[in-house]
Amino acid sequence: MIVLQIGQCGIQVGQSLFESLLSENVASDYVHYPFSLLSQIAIDTERKVWNKRSRLSNSTLFDPFYLDHGSSGRGNNWAHGYYDDSKIDEIMESYRKLVESSYSYDGCMLIHSLAGGTGSGLGSRLTQEIRETYGKNTIMTASFSPFITGETALQNYNSLLSLSVLQRNVDLIGFFPNDSLLASVTKHQSIKSHSDKIRKIHIETLNEYAVNCLLGQILPITPLADPTINLQRFNTLDFIYEMTPSPLHKFCLFASSNVSTNHQMDSWDDTLSNLLRNIPPEPNFIPSSVSSKLVLRGVIGLDVNKRLDQLTSRWQQRIGQSFIPSTNPNIVFSQLYGLNVKDCKRTAETCFNSNLILKYLSPIYDKSQSMYNQKAYLHWYNRYCTNDVSELFDDAFETVADVLTSYDL
Repeated sequence: MIVLQIGQCGIQVGQSLFESLLSENVASDYVHYPFSLLSQIAIDTERKVWNKRSRLSNSTLFDPFYLDHGSSGRGNNWAHGYYDDSKIDEIMESYRKLVESSYSYDGCMLIHSLAGGTGSGLGSRLTQEIRETYGKNTIMTASFSPFITGETALQNYNSLLSLSVLQRNVDLIGFFPNDSLLASVTKHQSIKSHSDKIRKIHIETLNEYAVNCLLGQILPITPLADPTINLQRFNTLDFIYEMTPSPLHKFCLFASSNVSTNHQMDSWDDTLSNLLRNIPPEPNFIPSSVSSKLVLRGVIGLDVNKRLDQLTSRWQQRIGQSFIPSTNPNIVFSQLYGLNVKDCKRTAETCFNSNLILKYLSPIYDKSQSMYNQKAYLHWYNRYCTNDVSELFDDAFETVADVLTSYDL
């Protein structure tokens, strides 16, 4: 799998992901299977983010392709990132080289933000280019939505336009709302400190939790305590097939019991309680899921099996029963957290395709519609858009409206 990291958010989360994979890599001088099947491309239009990450990195085992796409950014403008063709050919050529050098190319994962210009515009453009060139291979994303209180004036427009392109080209959209990430980290720190006074939370802490959510799904499964026996690597096609049974239901939410790497749970009851605490509740809302997956890592002995029904019942109540009878919840056990036999960490992670996504998509759609009705900020898109802006937005509103309707379960 090729991991594409686009823009500041994509690079920060992507490099944090590979640092975590490195800590699970049991070899010191080479990349252990199945991590050896991963490769990465980092692309940004502002060099400062990559320069900082390069200084902090102390390993070349996961050596990335870095493509410098300029130094001035994309002005938090989706159209600037999407319609700028200056280095698309260079990016796709680098992508082609990675595909052809891969032992087993099974698709890509795009990590990006929906709010800015590079992550949203260039990121969504690349999904279109990759789909046209590699039509039979899978594309999944880790898409980070902006804080609802506002990061930029154009964030709702950018998110709407980006999501419409992703819906047309991507097989699975992993949706990571910044507000949800912040709520989980805040609750964790409050419980850990036994106080309501929370110290300042840095973006690196949010990224760490998001990476833990991803790791719970993409780390290999080790049914036996020996990772050399019956190791099950992450398969993007299988994951997409089980999580997105319908073309109109591509949005998946993630949660993990493991908010902080240094925080360990003493029991499975505590582990599951921490996981459920990180699935945001919605008052007066009946959850219903399209598909769901629960991964329990660090399962040693029979303590889980004895209480499995009780544990999974609590999880299903929070995410909602599946309205598609054929998509029963998938529960996976791994004896180890990853590959390190000395790691005694136990975690619970879930991925679920649910109508809870409406909580995050509806405000984006409604605020964009309100701004568009007033013709607010459209001149920013006219500056770079090569097509008629009204047609661009009409198509985006129609695409996202269809998604909202499909999740009104």
